[in-house]
Amino acid sequence: MAFGTNSKVFAYSVLAVGQNGVKYSSDGYNVALYGNSGTPDNTVTTAALTTYGSTGSQWITGNEVSGTGYNVGGASVSPTQWTQTSNIVTFGSTGTPQWTSASFTSYGCLVYDNTQTKVGLCFNAFGGPQTVTSGTFTITWYSGNQIASFTC
Repeated sequence: MAFGTNSKVFAYSVLAVGQNGVKYSSDGYNVALYGNSGTPDNTVTTAALTTYGSTGSQWITGNEVSGTGYNVGGASVSPTQWTQTSNIVTFGSTGTPQWTSASFTSYGCLVYDNTQTKVGLCFNAFGGPQTVTSGTFTITWYSGNQIASFTC
C-alpha cells in the first residue's frame, strides 16, 4: 500500500461507534502488517472497505506481509485503554505487538476490531519500509501508547 507517512482513523469507524456497532472499550483488537501496494483511504463510507480480509477491500490477506515469523491476521493488541488529555481523546495500548524469528518488510499496519466483524479502526504508516531479517519485529506505538487520537 502506498502508505507514505500518513496514519489515519477511518471516518467509518467513528460512525460505527455512534451507531453502537463497535464498542472500542470492551472489544479485542489485532494489528495486521501490510506491504506497499494500494493506497489507504480513511474516507471510505462502508464497513466492507475498512474490514480486514473483506473482498473488495485493500485490507485483503493478499496485500498483507508474508515472510518467516508472520501469521496472517497479525497479532493481538493488548491491553487497550481510552484516555483524555484536554481536548484530545486517545485509543492506546501499552503493549508492543511482536513477531519473533521474523524476516519480512512492512510499510504500515491496520488496527482492527477482532471481536465484531473485523472492522478497521485505523491504519498506521511506518514512514517507509521497515525490514527485519532473522530477528524480532516490534511495533512501538506513538509516544509509547497512542494508536489513534481524536481532537475534539
